[in-house]
Amino acid sequence: IMSKCLIVLSNGFSTQMLENVFSTFNQVRPLVILDGIGAIVDVPVDLVAAIANLPGFAAVSLGMIAGLDLLPIPLIARPWLEAWNRLFDPVFVNILNTRSALWLTETVRCPDPPSGFAQPPQTMAMTDTVAVGIVIVNGPLGSVAQISSSEDTDIAFALIYGFDILYRNAPATAKLVFVVETQRVSLSLDPTLVAAPVPGQLSFTDHENRESPWRNPALQSLGLSSGFNGISEYRTKLIQRQWVTGAPQKSIVGFFTKYNTAWFGYASSGRFVIQFPWAKTVVGLDNLDRVTAHEICHLFNAPDEYGSCSPLATFGPFNVVNGNCLNNPLPVIPHVPCLMAGESDDMCAWTKAHLGWLPFP
Repeated sequence: IMSKCLIVLSNGFSTQMLENVFSTFNQVRPLVILDGIGAIVDVPVDLVAAIANLPGFAAVSLGMIAGLDLLPIPLIARPWLEAWNRLFDPVFVNILNTRSALWLTETVRCPDPPSGFAQPPQTMAMTDTVAVGIVIVNGPLGSVAQISSSEDTDIAFALIYGFDILYRNAPATAKLVFVVETQRVSLSLDPTLVAAPVPGQLSFTDHENRESPWRNPALQSLGLSSGFNGISEYRTKLIQRQWVTGAPQKSIVGFFTKYNTAWFGYASSGRFVIQFPWAKTVVGLDNLDRVTAHEICHLFNAPDEYGSCSPLATFGPFNVVNGNCLNNPLPVIPHVPCLMAGESDDMCAWTKAHLGWLPFP
């Protein structure tokens, strides 16, 4: 019997300790590698005790992890463990089980700037190992842009469950693994100096006028260039650095912030952006995982299927039309609920084709 399991590193041990797990137990399948924190894996239940006996781990658990304050874990691990525990909290589980399949009522589509094929050149099918750099951009203490510890947990949950949505839709042949590096950047930038969004203004310039004031200093604090060159540099670093699962062939960057943006969530040019308070207002806290998964799919060529979508536009490595677009005039192609239409956790066959899953090579 296979089950999802969280492996948590002890303080002072590196992610490379996970090599012991994968080399000793070849039945263990990595799902998400959390750099400096641990991993979420699919594991035979009867192997959990044996993995827990390996050196370097503070916890190995199929369920809720108790006594977080007593565990010898790095500070960066705490939000992820709290997010994991939500999956076993009866109150939160009930929220997830009873939430509406329709999670997006907004009809304005995400803008259509360049896709994930931006530099550096990468084959952006959602297959094999994908490196993800998460940049949490925090504001000054006491300001509206300050991200609280509970919001850190909300972001971690959005990512954990967002990745899970993608895994549940992916075929086994995709061999999908996410390797994740988290960076937390604290800026002294006064949030009132970033222009507030204006309804209907969604051009590239509108996005840049609101994103660049906080994005560029965040990139610079990580030793990167400003602008999209800095994002490309970061994506290259993510591919070139050492990962326990080997070298990834593709990478993306995600920004979470409370600074102003032109839209609550969008993705292009190898990066996605989620404006945390606005996203919570539009879809609710319990649907941030869906927003995250949806925006990641944009970076792998999946288009929106609502609003002004075009059913004849083609996307992805197989040049497949947007056949599930709500504007499709062909009655022979019935619309079905899909993540890219904001109606479900599930994906239609068209979206799977856009991501490089069907027809699978």
